[in-house]
Amino acid sequence: DAMLPWHYDLDNGENISVGDRLIRVQDICFTQKEVNDSFSHQQRPIMELIDNLLKGHTQPREVPRVRVAWHQGAFWSADNRRLYAFKHCNVDWLPVRVLRWDEQHEFEMKSKNGEKLRTEYAQRVHDQQRQAAAERYLTESRYRDYLARCTMMQWMFVVEMQGQVLPATIVKATPDGTFEAVVWNGQHHLLHPCLLPSQLWRNREVPEPQRLPAIDPGCMSYIVPSDLHSKLPRPWCGICGICVGSSSKDLKQHEQGHQGLFNCLDCPKKCKGSADLRRHSRKMSHRIPIQPEAQNPAISV
Repeated sequence: DAMLPWHYDLDNGENISVGDRLIRVQDICFTQKEVNDSFSHQQRPIMELIDNLLKGHTQPREVPRVRVAWHQGAFWSADNRRLYAFKHCNVDWLPVRVLRWDEQHEFEMKSKNGEKLRTEYAQRVHDQQRQAAAERYLTESRYRDYLARCTMMQWMFVVEMQGQVLPATIVKATPDGTFEAVVWNGQHHLLHPCLLPSQLWRNREVPEPQRLPAIDPGCMSYIVPSDLHSKLPRPWCGICGICVGSSSKDLKQHEQGHQGLFNCLDCPKKCKGSADLRRHSRKMSHRIPIQPEAQNPAISV
């Protein structure tokens, strides 16, 4: 099988691009020998995060991203307390932010021995919960891999959107472990740019979906779902529907070629850029156009 977008080769780690992506927790090393028992922000104990992860009250994606960098043949973390919690809870794949070692002095400053620290008490108390958590995270990883192999299968899945359960076609899996999908609401093709695996369910009404060679971006618009923040985890153009660079500065430079196009399809609203247009769409459930002439790698094979 072809390598999935979040898979990587540790023998070629220096070529992994900067940005948000999934990394196996077991592949990330500590930059310090010990960790404190509480976070510096509000002095909240690490055990609180561990308890919430083990019980499923907190998902790894809801925790601020662990910053990692490739150095001397391994990934190293600048956020050792969060990493300790994830390792203790047997999290499999973790959304992280990949940075360059030589551009963040914090990595060098914290890098001493990289030894793992475990407390016997925490391990004994959570032994049974840790096993259950490991099985849960492994199941999630397998389902994510399954979804990635089902791209371009017409209406194979359903999503909940605008209070309805709607058929969806996955068009792209991203290194961050999320999915872009085309959704049919009965009137329009809508593009959802950031679906989690837990938001995609098998469509039982389409037992044998057909694989599409491509989806024409000219027939599409999209609505920002109410549960999606206007700021996406990666720069994403609201007109041509592609990921742009790695920062908001890259996106603004790209959007200069779309002047006068950030207009709502369902009302006279005109916006200055993608963020404002997405915010309007999210609030009003109005459609945003995708340019027909855009060659969109997110929705073509």
